[in-house]
Amino acid sequence: MRLKPLTHQSINQIFGIRRILEPYAARLACENISQEDILSLKQLKAAALEVIFSETLERDIKVKELFRLNTRFHDIIYLTTKNPYLIQIITNLKSMVLQLRSLGVREDSAWQKAWNEHSMLISYFESGDAEKAAVLTREHVDNAKSDVIARADEYVVDS
Repeated sequence: MRLKPLTHQSINQIFGIRRILEPYAARLACENISQEDILSLKQLKAAALEVIFSETLERDIKVKELFRLNTRFHDIIYLTTKNPYLIQIITNLKSMVLQLRSLGVREDSAWQKAWNEHSMLISYFESGDAEKAAVLTREHVDNAKSDVIARADEYVVDS
């Protein structure tokens, strides 16, 4: 799939879709998630924090690994929804979402914030609190959008 150039409108449209789909996915995941899945999410979080706080990894390697861990984290959530239609829709959005994530997350502090949100989400999965999981996921998407918008003028074609 070839990506179209980013515009402010496309950023708003993509995040608008994510703002609806991802809280729904978090609700479904909360109902279906296994202890094994929760353990996997915790392991990914621990690995991400090691990367974030590493003083030896080169920046490019660090960013690449954080994207890999973040993608895997979200993939586990999507798969635990056990909703093949939702998974397919989210999969179709993945290349656009990854492009936007690469714009929004540049500094370690942004990664720390995202993984702190992931940590809270894990605790909601553990307690089975689907409402809090959905609300936090919506905030997570809104924070990601803010990060992208803050850097958008460097990348969009309609500025």
